[in-house]
Amino acid sequence: MLFRSQETKNFTQVIHSVFPARLSLTYHAGISFLMLRRYKDAATTVGDLCTYMQRGFKTGQLRQMPNADQLLKNYDRMIALLAICTNICPQTNLVDESISKTIREKHGAEMSKDAYTELFVFCAPKFVSPAIPDFINCGSIDNSYKQQIYLLEQELKDQPSFQKLRSYLKLYTSIPNSKLLNFGNKESTLPSLKLKMRQLDSTNPDVPSLKEASVKS
Repeated sequence: MLFRSQETKNFTQVIHSVFPARLSLTYHAGISFLMLRRYKDAATTVGDLCTYMQRGFKTGQLRQMPNADQLLKNYDRMIALLAICTNICPQTNLVDESISKTIREKHGAEMSKDAYTELFVFCAPKFVSPAIPDFINCGSIDNSYKQQIYLLEQELKDQPSFQKLRSYLKLYTSIPNSKLLNFGNKESTLPSLKLKMRQLDSTNPDVPSLKEASVKS
């Protein structure tokens, strides 16, 4: 009877029934989403589990589990991962407010300096090389780990300029169009800019296709 009940469980139910497996899967999925530039997916995936773990530590449920210290270390690593994702992708309601507060308390200084490398070194696992390392020539087994750090640095090197642009966009969207027109002293500036920025979408029947637009012009 027990064997039959286990057979009816799906993959999610099996993973959730073994908390260390759920923790490991969620953590590595979050790291994978980060390296794939899917920052929102990484934040939502890891954020839900961090909210559950935060409540479990407060109630004492997780502190009674075996290897509770290791669970707390993994929780801290996922908080650092969330600090990277939420700073790159600052959206409202992406993670729970209590988790956002924890991120600010633990890693507010790093986020203010855009210290992504330090956070990544703390939260990332030791990446496994897909091939056997050349121990004779390279003399090191950390090449895969260093390569991932380098890739992340190259990906995020322009984030400070993006954040500055994002702040300007928030400012301009809060200013009425009539006031923006007064800045340029040209009434045709803003409408022409909006026309140039209009995106053609083949799924929208109201927007002409690229071929039709070229013929009309």
